[in-house]
Amino acid sequence: MELRVYLKILKKNILFILLFAAFGAVAAFMFTLKLASGVRFEQYFYLVSSNNPGSQAQPAENSTYFSQEAARNFTDTAIAILSSPDFISEISLGNGQIAVRKMAPQVIKLTATASQEGTAKSLIEKTTSSFNQKILSLAGDQIVSLKPVGRGAQPVALAPNRSLIVIFGLLSGSVFALLVVGLKIYFKV
Repeated sequence: MELRVYLKILKKNILFILLFAAFGAVAAFMFTLKLASGVRFEQYFYLVSSNNPGSQAQPAENSTYFSQEAARNFTDTAIAILSSPDFISEISLGNGQIAVRKMAPQVIKLTATASQEGTAKSLIEKTTSSFNQKILSLAGDQIVSLKPVGRGAQPVALAPNRSLIVIFGLLSGSVFALLVVGLKIYFKV
């Protein structure tokens, strides 16, 4: 086929192609409205267990071993507590979200997503202090607490590039329309 034939086919179906291109752009724009925006802040915590100083019946080495073993076994329980709806409602997240993930036997990563950087950092701090207080009130003679590992990562902005996503939707709609037109001509419908 010559180029003139292709141009003639495009002119004949331009309205169909533009309609699908517009539909793709609108669908992509609606998708960008659902994407999370704001700031993500993550920090690693070490789950530490220390026995009550009043109970020194075992040698110090065994005591340390058993307290760390208890903390290692308690990590899954700590994650369940941190991600439970009751605990999350107690700390009242506001416009933020918190995610908890086990990284190693005694290492937990907390990720806070909020609209502002200060809110995300304070959400992490509030979560750890509330957890430590809750465990202190529940544990009895053994205290398990979260200790931060380092300062925490730099906050990451979660702003999607809406214009690129809309252009991608526009191009996807156009390609789909061209595919349909090509199939229609091939099968001579």
